[in-house]
Amino acid sequence: MTRVRVNVSKCDGCAECLGACPFLAIEIREGLAVIAESCLECGLCVPACPHAAIEAPEALLAGSRSGGVWVFLPEGDDGLGALTPARDIADELGRTVSAVMTREPDDPAPIFSAGADEIAVLGGSGALARRLAAAVRSERPAAVLAMASPVTDRVMARVATILGAPYVQGADDVEVPFGETVIYGTRPLFGGRFRCTLVPDPSRPLVATLNPVAFSRVRADGGKRGKIRNIEVDDFTDEGLKYIERVRSAVPLRLEDARVVLAGGPALGEEGFLRLRQLADRLGAAVGASKEAVEAGLADEAEMVDGREVSPDVYMAFGIDGSPAHNAAVAGSKVVVAVTENERANILGSADYIILLPPLRAVEGLLEALRAPGET
Repeated sequence: MTRVRVNVSKCDGCAECLGACPFLAIEIREGLAVIAESCLECGLCVPACPHAAIEAPEALLAGSRSGGVWVFLPEGDDGLGALTPARDIADELGRTVSAVMTREPDDPAPIFSAGADEIAVLGGSGALARRLAAAVRSERPAAVLAMASPVTDRVMARVATILGAPYVQGADDVEVPFGETVIYGTRPLFGGRFRCTLVPDPSRPLVATLNPVAFSRVRADGGKRGKIRNIEVDDFTDEGLKYIERVRSAVPLRLEDARVVLAGGPALGEEGFLRLRQLADRLGAAVGASKEAVEAGLADEAEMVDGREVSPDVYMAFGIDGSPAHNAAVAGSKVVVAVTENERANILGSADYIILLPPLRAVEGLLEALRAPGET
């Protein structure tokens, strides 16, 4: 959980803090400011509050995003090539390189010779992406890199979503332009005919997976040694996550067989998908997701609607803009309900009913309406 707190006895819901947060991690609920999990603890909201209602540890406010460059090396991943650009960036910025792993390696020598100054062993329990995100929030590295693979792409996308950080998938270049302290990430588009460079806010860590072809070279400094340390992170097995695991451990309802499908897009966010699963559980509905939500790590690939034929009696889309592939997939539904704030969303053209509301608010409203008397 974030260490930035709102003192509810002082907050009057003036919303001054909203404009100060560069990560859109604050919202007003029931007249009070609420800090979201995507808070990166930059501390800019603290002096912005005219009532001193937002509090943070002094050590946090005195710090900055001056940490080193991290390379995530999951167990069994052949990703030492990611240490090469990490070493170049760290040397440019005058920082260190940490190889972040889930367990202490049997032979750390190749990792150190490839460019790492230290090996950081990620502790704690619960979902890997949440633990890694917690470590990033705590130690504030300038960038988190990993070699692209099916495993790391999902983990890193989830980390970026939790933190509200910029994410580059399959980057073929990462660099620090001369005289800058910002780390740029570049990736090819449209089969390599174009290249897109992401320039993040300086206070945000860059989260990126790297193209194995572009970063195949591994350094070899045989005499180099480093230290090994543990990173202790919060245990994320809270009630909300236990609920998700309980729901997912049951036999899932296939999208093709469901009479009611509740689908979410990236606008729902992690909390929104938690609520969506709760709502689906109450209604006996299947949970679906847009391709973008799956790529962001918010839902499983088995829940992706795009590219399938989904034809329930009722299809409700929460925060889904509606790509041509998505709209085609649900064209056989008897009733399509679109819940979105985007008045120009493509899905509105094929929806039977349109609800112009924030998706999360709509899901929470339905949950409240279904709550039994006396239930909390």
